[in-house]
Amino acid sequence: MDEKAKECLDELYRGMFTNLLLIADSKLRDYHLSEDVVQDTFVAAEKHIEKLMSSPNPAGWLCNALKYKIKHEVRSIKRFRMLQEKLEQERLTMGTSYSESLYSVEEIISEDDYSLLSNIYIDGYAIKEVANMLGISYETCKKRVQRAKEKIRKHFG
Repeated sequence: MDEKAKECLDELYRGMFTNLLLIADSKLRDYHLSEDVVQDTFVAAEKHIEKLMSSPNPAGWLCNALKYKIKHEVRSIKRFRMLQEKLEQERLTMGTSYSESLYSVEEIISEDDYSLLSNIYIDGYAIKEVANMLGISYETCKKRVQRAKEKIRKHFG
């Protein structure tokens, strides 16, 4: 990224981060998750810096990117909750214990990945916090979350 692009992105970050965070938090109602979504928005902006800089309205471009990130996150949360409901229904219907129900989810994702998603989407921890708890980098944790969500998406397709 050249110096002009970096300067443009830095200026947008300083000027818009708080407003984007307020928008995300009003939709997601989870401050830590909202922080992650806004950070992801700026990662996307960096990845597509040429499109952002050529936009007649870079602030609008970021707002649209945030809108799509929020929609993606809401879908991910719904999928995870569907998985939880399915497990609970199976547990009640078949009279299985929670650990036996987890065995069936391991066909979709590992117990560690289920715990990871549960920490984020149920317990409300930010990806950064979960990464610190697990002693892994933010990027590694984020990638594990993405892979687990992808497995769930494919299973429930």
